[in-house]
Amino acid sequence: MWATDDGRPHPQTKFKSKGNPESVVFFTCLEIRSNTDAALWLRGMKKNVKRVTFERAKEEGMSTDKSKVPVYLHHIQKMAAAWSEKGGAVDAVRKFQVLCLWLAAGRSSETAWMSWDSMDYDTNFCCLFAEMPQSEISDYKSVCYMAGACAESCFFTCMGDDLALNGHGRLYVDELGAWVFPELQQAKNPGTVIGDSMKALLPRERGGQAGHAHVSIQSLPDGINASSIRPGTANTMAQYMPAEFVANVTGHELNGRSALYEYLEVWRALLIPGALVLAGWPALPWGQLGRGSVPASVASLQSIGVSMDVLEPFVDDVLHLDSASPPQLRLGGAVRQAAHAAVASLVMYYVQRSDKDLLPRLH
Repeated sequence: MWATDDGRPHPQTKFKSKGNPESVVFFTCLEIRSNTDAALWLRGMKKNVKRVTFERAKEEGMSTDKSKVPVYLHHIQKMAAAWSEKGGAVDAVRKFQVLCLWLAAGRSSETAWMSWDSMDYDTNFCCLFAEMPQSEISDYKSVCYMAGACAESCFFTCMGDDLALNGHGRLYVDELGAWVFPELQQAKNPGTVIGDSMKALLPRERGGQAGHAHVSIQSLPDGINASSIRPGTANTMAQYMPAEFVANVTGHELNGRSALYEYLEVWRALLIPGALVLAGWPALPWGQLGRGSVPASVASLQSIGVSMDVLEPFVDDVLHLDSASPPQLRLGGAVRQAAHAAVASLVMYYVQRSDKDLLPRLH
């Protein structure tokens, strides 16, 4: 059953399945092209609210723009660097949560529903693809996670940091699901958890936490929270590609604009242009598709005589993977190659991050 941000079932889900005929008809007001009495009532109500608030704002000389303050890639990278500098287990998971939300162009709580069960590594695109539920529209969207242009925007590096420090706690219990972030599953409002992590990095005088003062970020905007990420990703991608490409990443429905969009499926290739930009790479030419970035690979060590018989246990040791871990990450699992890429990325960035004191604290 679909749930709201605080975990409660959506009213429309409840009443569409168990309500009386009148309640079922009432919720047609949420359908984009519906012309039922309920739909006409809701559109009229929205129009009246807009008119009243406009007149009030005009008289008071106030802005009517109440949209969320967007954050952009340079904010994400600075936050990632700050958490890396702190270097603790909780900092690694905060960094990974925020980066996953950014790369998914997600609503504030969507990363709570990330599951290793929904992922597979695509050897053609060299990316990890996942299905992510969107409670707001009761539908799934596809998400592409790829190697970033730097450690701070690289999915595999942040995944490696998280598992290196928290992998021993990522236990797999079949009936509970293979959640990437079980701690968000247990939270009443996952979006608030993520937002509080971001706000903690504000300067102390602007609401940041004392324990983060030495890594505070002056350039973070006031009002930052988890809801700031989605408008930031949309604005970033819209600079470089058609709206159809952006909507494939954000999961927005375009059916209300044209019936054409009812016939367009979400293909992995259409996610690549947006995923590249969000990971920090140069944009593809306008309207063109292409390949994703290629992550670091432990297999390259085979060229100097290191066999996979040695490398596979090494991957398990670094990421704390064993028989209690999600099977998708273990040898033969659907995302095992992502585990390889995570460890290879940690090795690749080791010297650079060590020089800047941005390595996770293993002890």
